[in-house]
Amino acid sequence: MTALQGTYFDGSRSQGKLGSLTLRSVSAIVTVEDGSQISINLSELKVTAPLPGTPTRITWGDQQSFVTLDYEGVRTLWRSLPGGPGWAERVQRRLSTVVVALLLSVTLLAGLAIWGVPAGAARLAYTIPAEISQQMANLTINHVFLDLDSSNIDTGRQRELRRYLLSFEKIPQLEFRSSRAIGANALALSATTVVITDDLIELAETDEELLAVYFHEYGHAHLRHVEQKVLRASAWLVFLTVVTGDLGGVGELLLTIPVSIGLSAYSREFEREADNYAVDRLLEAGISPEYMATILEKLEDHHMARSEDSDEESESVDRKLSDMKERSGNGGGSLINYLNSHPPTGERTAFIRSRVRPR
Repeated sequence: MTALQGTYFDGSRSQGKLGSLTLRSVSAIVTVEDGSQISINLSELKVTAPLPGTPTRITWGDQQSFVTLDYEGVRTLWRSLPGGPGWAERVQRRLSTVVVALLLSVTLLAGLAIWGVPAGAARLAYTIPAEISQQMANLTINHVFLDLDSSNIDTGRQRELRRYLLSFEKIPQLEFRSSRAIGANALALSATTVVITDDLIELAETDEELLAVYFHEYGHAHLRHVEQKVLRASAWLVFLTVVTGDLGGVGELLLTIPVSIGLSAYSREFEREADNYAVDRLLEAGISPEYMATILEKLEDHHMARSEDSDEESESVDRKLSDMKERSGNGGGSLINYLNSHPPTGERTAFIRSRVRPR
């Protein structure tokens, strides 16, 4: 065979020497630029799988090696070595096998995304300690882009409303907050925390409407939807990190968790589950689900008017929220931005009214 041209490394110094490698019947000869020669038994040679356009390293002994860019020459050498190329290398060079492997990989990834990750996240979400869920909620509450300030609702009214809502479903932390950034909204921030804004309290005409929203948000908390979202995002990040080697993504996740919890939209699946939960609880309490349908319609009108009539300052806040949502790469919290992240309001109210019991 024609001698391979490359660089010889003796294993003791980082600087190599130009040379050549020639294959003989039972040995290979490395000739270095200074004229010295090294004889290596063929059984000692180890060749990494060659790739076109990339250097191939041939090693022997303890640390000696020869590096060359001669792809075809290396392949000839490789085929001449005892054992030759393995079955994996031969299979990789068949186009039909590569296509089949690619299709199988895509199918497996799709199955993992559609069924595997959600199923795993649903199981693991219920194992997260309440302390961790509480920390997640506190991170979100304190995040500047949610702009959650102390409530301006009369303290007596707050006590009355808290007593009323918690008499149906108890949650460790029920917060009343004011927020120019999210307006009339309710947020399930974790399995332990629900936030209701002043604007929503003022928008509701009856306590039953507020109860309907509370049941919806409590459904998110009870079903661990926030925890599932975080686990799904984490699972994909870890998977992509392993596949791509991008370890920097792990740190980015830690920075975006508070934003993704508060701003990312629940999936439509989660919204329907929370709606189902709320309707079931209203019926159990002897309260018509019509209250839930009417508050959803009021929220739709409120957010449409707010979007159309917002002044420059509100538009700036909305842009910040939108930017943070894009950077987090997730959807977000209960009723926030529900027009484009939830099932259509008409579809939801139609389902809710279909559950109303005739008088």
